[in-house]
Amino acid sequence: MVDEGTEVGLTVGVAPDTIAVPNVVGLDEERARSTLEEAGFTSINSRQAESLEEEGQVVAVDPGEGEQVEPSTPLTLQVSTGTIEMPDVTGQNQDAATQTLQSAGISNIATEEVDSDQPAGTVVTSNPAAGNQVGADTRVVLQVSGGPAAEPMPDLIGVPEADARSGLVARGVSPADIVVQYVPAEPGEVPGEVVEQSVDPGTELTPGTTVTLTVAQ
Repeated sequence: MVDEGTEVGLTVGVAPDTIAVPNVVGLDEERARSTLEEAGFTSINSRQAESLEEEGQVVAVDPGEGEQVEPSTPLTLQVSTGTIEMPDVTGQNQDAATQTLQSAGISNIATEEVDSDQPAGTVVTSNPAAGNQVGADTRVVLQVSGGPAAEPMPDLIGVPEADARSGLVARGVSPADIVVQYVPAEPGEVPGEVVEQSVDPGTELTPGTTVTLTVAQ
């Protein structure tokens, strides 16, 4: 009988003739082997493992550290290559792509804006490209879409209204941003053709630009 709250120590039995796998993660391969041999293990193997830890460093051991196993049990050291395969972040937005790379251990990340038909902020490609081997210090450049390049305003004077409208839409102008007003045709003007435009030819048509066309009747 003991008082409630009394600390009780338990002695846990292990299989006879077993030893615990010592801590070797974080050691270089040679030192890890020596540690295991000193502990009494006789069958030690190693294999390469993709990791951004320093090349040659043990990143895992199987059976795991602390496990009780027989001395003759084959142990496998997973040794870092110092590199990993570059993740594919194409199509992700810039923030998500950056998070993906940082989660993988890549911290040297730069961006550059490029013209693309992809939505602004979308990663178009990366350098190094997906699938290449990269290290912890590798500089990764994300090419991020700045959106389609701005189209120049065409000269629509003398162009039929329908053709003027379709030409503007083809250059990225929303139909809702095209305003048409009609005026009586002056001598020499052809009814149905544009006689005046609110945006000068050559001006960049940025998203949201309103274009007013004056058409003769």
